[in-house]
Amino acid sequence: MKSLNKTIIIGRLGKDPETKVFTDGGKIVNATIATSITWKDKKTDEWQEKVQWHSVCIKNTYIIDKVMTLKKGEMVYCEGDLEYRKYTGSDGVEKNITEIVVYPIRGMFDRIGDAAKENVEHTVEKPKEKSTKVTYADLDDDVPF
Repeated sequence: MKSLNKTIIIGRLGKDPETKVFTDGGKIVNATIATSITWKDKKTDEWQEKVQWHSVCIKNTYIIDKVMTLKKGEMVYCEGDLEYRKYTGSDGVEKNITEIVVYPIRGMFDRIGDAAKENVEHTVEKPKEKSTKVTYADLDDDVPF
């Protein structure tokens, strides 16, 4: 293998996917996905959360209709190529963008879980506090070697 460009994220849709139709009849779908990490701040003893937003461009014509049924807040799986590009905005300023591009054959974009059963308003559950102190009495004496 010469190289590999593959990005996989699992997160929640930030808004309903939007379709863009070109004059030649081609279509793409743009979506945003939020991923987050949580941790407990050692100084304040409070939970913190950091959210990252990811732009996604779906060029896989086989799944566009399915993607358009997804709604804001749904948990999704996205697999595609990480791409960087430049464009000139409506204000005339050149802008850089990083996005995950889902191509046919080598990309995927799908709902995770049953939307009817899943709570769309996602709340982060904090792990229960658990003592991490281990004593020698806690260790298993029946070691096989």
